[in-house]
Amino acid sequence: MPNDVPVPVIPPNVELGRLNAEYGSFWGIWRSTDQHGTPSAWCASKKPEAPHRWAPTLHAGTAAELETQMKDPPRAIGLNPGLGPWETRATGLV
Repeated sequence: MPNDVPVPVIPPNVELGRLNAEYGSFWGIWRSTDQHGTPSAWCASKKPEAPHRWAPTLHAGTAAELETQMKDPPRAIGLNPGLGPWETRATGLV
């Protein structure tokens, strides 16, 4: 029966290697661990070579969710292209 065909599962260490190979120029991809040392969230830390406007760290529940974030990273908090640096936002500081 076609519905009985097993879906291949990619081992987490293979998936981690693939993500680092594909996105490692801008991100360091790693797994966080819970209090028992078991791998937990999928994480990516921005490298210095990455655009400054990207969020510095990404977190996701799955490798696929993390990859989606790395493809279109959220903006870093406090960076609004229309307002300029923090110092110029307050009245009288310019």
